[in-house]
Amino acid sequence: MVDSLFFANPIVAVDTNRSVIAVVSSIVINVTGGFKDENNPVKSNVAYVVHLDDNWKKAIKFDIAWDNNDPALQAALSDLMLLPRYLRVLCLAYLLRN
Repeated sequence: MVDSLFFANPIVAVDTNRSVIAVVSSIVINVTGGFKDENNPVKSNVAYVVHLDDNWKKAIKFDIAWDNNDPALQAALSDLMLLPRYLRVLCLAYLLRN
């Protein structure tokens, strides 16, 4: 659904005692649905929390929060849904084949 993501102004907090990294940021994503010619840029806010193993080598838990009801995000998703059903099915079949 999303082919690119840009962190506009990330704030990073690292908890070395609990092996946790938290990032809060405004982001810009491009919602394409996997279609080359479809572009629906959306700016939103997001929070990521990554829990690492004791050696800080592997993520063992990953949480993300965002407003799924954000009007700009809903508009971008609605634009994708306006494609005719048969065209979406053909495109999905093509993507799965390749």
